[in-house]
Amino acid sequence: MTARSEAAPTREARGDEDRFSVVTLLGAVGGLCLVFAFLTPLFVIDPARAESEEAAAMLRGYQRQLDELRRQIEGARGGAAGAPPAAMAVAAMVGPAADRVVDFIGSPSPYNLTRVAIDAHGLLPLVVSLRPEEAERVAAARGFLKAFIGLMALLPAVGLYPAVRGLLRGFRKQGVAGLALTYLSGVVYFGLGAVFIVGLPEAALPQLGPAIWLLALGGGLAAVNGIFGVSRRTWWKAYTIYALAFALLLVVADRLAARLPSAL
Repeated sequence: MTARSEAAPTREARGDEDRFSVVTLLGAVGGLCLVFAFLTPLFVIDPARAESEEAAAMLRGYQRQLDELRRQIEGARGGAAGAPPAAMAVAAMVGPAADRVVDFIGSPSPYNLTRVAIDAHGLLPLVVSLRPEEAERVAAARGFLKAFIGLMALLPAVGLYPAVRGLLRGFRKQGVAGLALTYLSGVVYFGLGAVFIVGLPEAALPQLGPAIWLLALGGGLAAVNGIFGVSRRTWWKAYTIYALAFALLLVVADRLAARLPSAL
């Protein structure tokens, strides 16, 4: 009798975790938004969408500059075949990175931007070999790039997790670890999207690509899932982890902000 009475609260506490949850479904939708954000353009250079002729002229000039940069990179790659051996060696190292810059110009997605950042992280030591006095600034820049690469590489992973788990588990509520991952990643990616949306002038908003809007929407839904997707058994553990993680994020952000000026 006593054993049954003690087990009853546990079954009751787990009861809301074993049912379909609309909040968990929204979290899965948010996760898919983050995956698509990783693959879609961050911005769209379209003079036709400009709100004034002055803005359209500026965008046309920017578009010409990008096209010229692409032609220069492609021309340099084509001319490397007849270059001296030393130049060929440099082209072999820098050429693939230049190709990825061209890819980013053609499709400015977080995926292509991450590839460019990986190349930059790998090529920066060449700067130190040529100019040893820049070693400290290069180290700071590589640290910033490493953090950015990690942040972007996690984007599709944390987006897929709630979607795949939801399909496999019938969109039942997550445990503490899943809630923490969903909520914290949601806050970070929502913050990134919101910074662009709020920080840009209103006239520039039409040039934002779908990636920014999907980042904000997906991150917001993930954060909602983390806040309201808790159960009677997990709420206090989840909220404690959120508070501790926020304190850690503030410390990390402060250190990165302190290192960023020296990298510029």
